[in-house]
Amino acid sequence: MDAPFDCARAAFPTRVVPTARIVDLLQVTHDPENVLAYQKAMQAGELFPPIAVVRFAGRYIIADGHKRFGAFRALERDEIAVEVWPWRRVAGDLGRQAGRFWRRLWHVTVGSSGRRPATGERRRFVRDTAVHLSRMARSVWGRLRG
Repeated sequence: MDAPFDCARAAFPTRVVPTARIVDLLQVTHDPENVLAYQKAMQAGELFPPIAVVRFAGRYIIADGHKRFGAFRALERDEIAVEVWPWRRVAGDLGRQAGRFWRRLWHVTVGSSGRRPATGERRRFVRDTAVHLSRMARSVWGRLRG
């Protein structure tokens, strides 16, 4: 398969699957410029790690690599190389993300080392969280509408 993914860069088993079986729950990206840069790099022959997926009900749900998949879709290929993560890997990833969120929330509300967080830090946290939740909601809404 002539593709922009290098399976040697995967830590878990890889396989080639039809693109139609890939489910991207976060279709709305926060970084369209990066997706476009990936697309151009793929068209130029640059290699990327395969997207990471988990198997569920005969489909492959993207766990990591949403922007790479968005760039790959523009190439209009029928198959894609993926890295198949076990569910425990996804759970660990989500746990680390939740830990970073709660540490940041603690930092901007309570502060660290006795220093009261700056108003700008709190505003950035609220803005980033709102943007992230909005993107997730738009992705889910888009999936529900088909």
